Amino acid sequence: MEAVYKKYKDQGLKVVAIGGEPPEVLKKFAEAKGLTFTVLTDPTGEVFTLYNAESIPTNYFLDEQLRAVDATVGFDPSAPDLLDKMAKELLNDAKKA
Repeated sequence: MEAVYKKYKDQGLKVVAIGGEPPEVLKKFAEAKGLTFTVLTDPTGEVFTLYNAESIPTNYFLDEQLRAVDATVGFDPSAPDLLDKMAKELLNDAKKA
């Protein structure tokens, strides 16, 4: 996800990671992985419930109204290519709107 974020952030892509762990745990994780996008905590699971997340990782692509327009669930070795394709399509759709 970091590579996709870096590639498309100047075109308006925003990435937010949300975990259920305490903030200090997520901060250490983000630093260890070199993540430069926003990482937030959801200790009550409210966001996971809102978007019906049942597996970790779940990646959602949200439009400007925060509606989920696409998603990937679980670990997939081809995920970087798929996430890149999905980000590109979402940004192209946003330009057309």
